[in-house]
Amino acid sequence: MKKFFVVAVTVIVVLSISSAVFAQDNAFAEDGWKKRFSSPSYGLSLMMLNVSDDNGLEETILVPGFDFRILNGTNISKRGGFYTGYEVGATIYHLGESDSFYISDASMDAHVAELFAGCVYIMQKYGYRLDLGAKAGGISIGTEIGIGIQVGGGDYEVVDDSDEDNTISGGTDNPLGMLLELTLEGSLRMGQNKRLFAGLGVMVSNPMLDEFDGGFGSLDVEQNPVRPVLRGGFSMNY
Repeated sequence: MKKFFVVAVTVIVVLSISSAVFAQDNAFAEDGWKKRFSSPSYGLSLMMLNVSDDNGLEETILVPGFDFRILNGTNISKRGGFYTGYEVGATIYHLGESDSFYISDASMDAHVAELFAGCVYIMQKYGYRLDLGAKAGGISIGTEIGIGIQVGGGDYEVVDDSDEDNTISGGTDNPLGMLLELTLEGSLRMGQNKRLFAGLGVMVSNPMLDEFDGGFGSLDVEQNPVRPVLRGGFSMNY
């Protein structure tokens, strides 16, 4: 069943991308407004690892990441309104060493170290902007939804504080997953065909890292499927 859904989403994304690309061949310019656009953006993302055991340990480890992507699409209306397109991007996460946590049934302090993970993804995007202003410039607010697939993975170690040679490795063997993103956006339009924007969103996907439950008492380390993303960029119609 899982494979069926992954294949179905892949087919939908490929067909949507194809339709968006061919639709762009009909780009028009009317009164100075242009229909096609390209929009690179860069930002910060957070991966959250939930650490727990059978005796009440509950910690959340925040892993910072760098997100970069580019959206190519088509404006449905001139000033703002609806738009659609496809977006490709990648996110890289790294954590040298987390704060220590106490595992009571193993009578030890430990920490997560040398975490490196990442993913590449492709999404079909649909959005709406409410544009306020004149032709010369204005501001807009909007929302955007994306659905697609990602391929990712990574590894890390759980290290005994009292003996750093005593480690257990965690990682992944399920790299392909579905991806959903919701974003709220605010932007500054400069003229008719350029804008600067910032967006705050959440990505929800299959975890890149498998659940860790292989030692150190009842220790469990699990990646939260929700990843907040704060990013900014620029968009140009052409």
